[in-house]
This record gives sequence, structure tokens and C-alpha cells, in this order.
Amino acid sequence: MYNQAVKTALNPPWEKGAQSYLDYQLNRGKQKFDYLDSVREWAEHFGEDSIVVRPFEKPQFYNKDLISDFLKILGVDPEGRPHGEGQNLNASLSVRVLDFVDSVNRQKGISIPHKAAAVHAVAEITKNDKKRFALSPEQRLALIQRFEPSYAEIAKRFLGREDGQLFYEPLPDVGEEWREPEKATLAQAMGLFASLAKKYGP
Repeated sequence: MYNQAVKTALNPPWEKGAQSYLDYQLNRGKQKFDYLDSVREWAEHFGEDSIVVRPFEKPQFYNKDLISDFLKILGVDPEGRPHGEGQNLNASLSVRVLDFVDSVNRQKGISIPHKAAAVHAVAEITKNDKKRFALSPEQRLALIQRFEPSYAEIAKRFLGREDGQLFYEPLPDVGEEWREPEKATLAQAMGLFASLAKKYGP
């Protein structure tokens, strides 16, 4: 969610950084992290048999692909989808450029189309970066544990999972190596511009 917010939010009200984003949203923002109330409300209005609950976790998607999973739920053959299977149409930004992109989107002197073009270009040249997390293992684990009771009720009530397990991926290991996301610097910006010129230049 933070990654997507960095990509799309122009002049956001929270300070830079993943923890600042979380603090803002958890205390006074509109972003939901606990979906139980929403799912209950939908079930009340439309009936539990009329809603489909799917955990947003790649290994649980049909063919491990979000669009294929969505089409399958609608009864549409995923093999006939217009985009190639496994093609990531909304890839996350590399953690190493989050602060750079955040800085660009906070600049008031850059037009919205130019911001969008810059974000797209930076995302494209860093799409093969190794996956990293903007939050430490301790922060991620605390966030999961905070909403674990709600996750368990969703799993039991709406997915029929008696064990209450909504997500299957391993919990964050607090002992794993973690590196804080890089801060935007002039050197980083020059390196990105050089890469962009090499990729898109004449």
C-alpha cells in the first residue's frame, strides 16, 4: 500500500517514509488495513453467499496471477485474457527508488503528466531489482499481529478455514538481514538519469 501511495500520491499529507505513512493512515487516514468491518457490511447488504473473499497473496491466486484469478472467479477462461499470463501490469517500485519518487511527487513545479512519466520510467529501469521491504521485519510482524484476530475471523467465516489462517506465506523473521531504504541523493539522481538516457536516448 505504501509503495502504491508513493507512486500515485501527489503532495501527500504524511511525511516521507513507510512508518510515517502507516502512522498517518492508522490514526487519521482513509486507508483501511482491517477489512473485517467492510466484509461484514457487504455480507449484511448482499448476503454471504453473494460475495467472494480472496486473500491478496500471490501463491493463492489462480496460476499465481491476480488477473487470471479475477477472471476465474467471474467464470471467464483466463487463457483468453488480453495480457500475457504473468505479466505484471502494476509492478511495485523498487525500494531503492521510493524516496526519489516520493521527492519527485512532492515537487510543486513539475506537472502531473511529467511526474507520471518520470515515475513510469524509473519503475521500468529498476523493475529487475531484488525484492526488498520498506519496513523492517519487526515492523511488518507487529502490523500482522495487530490485525491477526480480524484475519482469523475472515478466514473462518468467509473462507471456511477452521484453522483461521488467511495468509500462507511465512511470517517475517526478525532475525533476517534488513537494510533501510536509500535516501534520495544527487548521486542517485544522476545515476538514474544516466540509466534513463541510455535506455531511452538516441
